[in-house]
Amino acid sequence: MDVKIGRDAPPQHSGVPGPPRTHPALERGWQGWHVRFHQWRKNAAPCLALLGALLALGPPSQAQTTSPYRLVSGREWMLLGTGATLGTTSLALRAAIEPLTAQQIALLDFDDVNEFDRRNAAPYREDDAADALLIASYAIPLTLLASSPIRRDWGTVAVMWTETTLLQLGFTGIVKTTAKRTRPYVYDPNAPMELKQKPSARMSFFSGHTTQSAANSFFAARVFSDYTKSTRAKVLVWTGAALYPALVGHLRRETGHHFNTDVIVGYCVGALIGYLVPELHRARGHDFIRTQTIQDGVGIGLHFAFR
Repeated sequence: MDVKIGRDAPPQHSGVPGPPRTHPALERGWQGWHVRFHQWRKNAAPCLALLGALLALGPPSQAQTTSPYRLVSGREWMLLGTGATLGTTSLALRAAIEPLTAQQIALLDFDDVNEFDRRNAAPYREDDAADALLIASYAIPLTLLASSPIRRDWGTVAVMWTETTLLQLGFTGIVKTTAKRTRPYVYDPNAPMELKQKPSARMSFFSGHTTQSAANSFFAARVFSDYTKSTRAKVLVWTGAALYPALVGHLRRETGHHFNTDVIVGYCVGALIGYLVPELHRARGHDFIRTQTIQDGVGIGLHFAFR
């Protein structure tokens, strides 16, 4: 069933406030952590990640001789520099975004949104669940340290995760601040006006929550797969890696923060960056997909083996 959130939509709730969802002290504490995390993510995260990478880019350790990955100075500086440049540029572009005025909001027509996004758009709700999942996604790569081979190779993995973080944050920020797409809740007459008039209300495309959780999940799954031979473990890890950002994207759409295309593109971008950065660092002889030419008296064929 279509959800109407345009100017002619009926009210989604009454004006009578309901009972508090949580104890006021707990809610204030969560909001404080939430605000601090987003400030860290937008301002300090790229700088701290770059510093961590520079510390990790020391002389190759003995563990790297058996690592499935290799660090190459020129490539690492290029990836780190690209990510840092994208992140710095996106912060400057974000500061230049002008919020929508009340007059501009009043003139918005929900029918101008494409049918695919309009069909499943949802009314505004607070999205504490997706915020919590986003924060938790940054702990997913840390679970790799439970593996002793990965712990011995922590410097290489740390550099790759740093590059992944810088690239996904920077690229997402650049697209958001140039596309300036209006979020679904801006069309919702019941959403708070102060929320609609924030610069972030014009940063719908594409979903940063989905991108970040996908990048962290796919990065962890990709690295884990290169250090283990257990097919069963790989299947379980990849299933979780695929479902986690899908849940985050679903929550972002169901609470009116994003359209369908926002979360789909965010999922794909995050997954690609999280997967491809480790792939770029693979050492020879550790291919994820190995091919072998088979020739007999009848013909020639190819054999694919997934490691």
